[in-house]
Amino acid sequence: MVWQVKKILVPTDGSEVAEVAINPAVDIAKTKNAEIIAVSIVPTRRSAVQGEQMIHEISKDMAKEYTDRIVKAAEKEGVKARSVIRSGSPADEIMKAAVDEDVDLIVMGTLGGHGTKRWIGSVTTAVITYGPVPVLAVRKKEPDLWERYMGL
Repeated sequence: MVWQVKKILVPTDGSEVAEVAINPAVDIAKTKNAEIIAVSIVPTRRSAVQGEQMIHEISKDMAKEYTDRIVKAAEKEGVKARSVIRSGSPADEIMKAAVDEDVDLIVMGTLGGHGTKRWIGSVTTAVITYGPVPVLAVRKKEPDLWERYMGL
């Protein structure tokens, strides 16, 4: 049986770590004729602070810029794409978005070789562990990572 991938969720926070997932996601979408849904999460705080609403609106604007980069990259390759902005806990909202959007795959960036113990970020770890669909975690290519890991 062939694995059907019709929708791919690509989370982003605008970081270089998140950006490494764009090209693999677009390549998979192009191959599978799937749609990309770019999602960015605006973290929420529990305490009310003066001016917090303005900060939230600025954060939503930045999140839209981040998802627009993914949409443009996908559309440039002829892949259908759209963006979704959500508010809340990043890991929770990524998983909720996966369910709400009925995606088949999540493609997201991961930290890679920052230190000897920290290989995957906490959001990526949560989504891999508890997520409702398969996750492809993509790290930035670091040529010497294997050698550092092996102690060579």
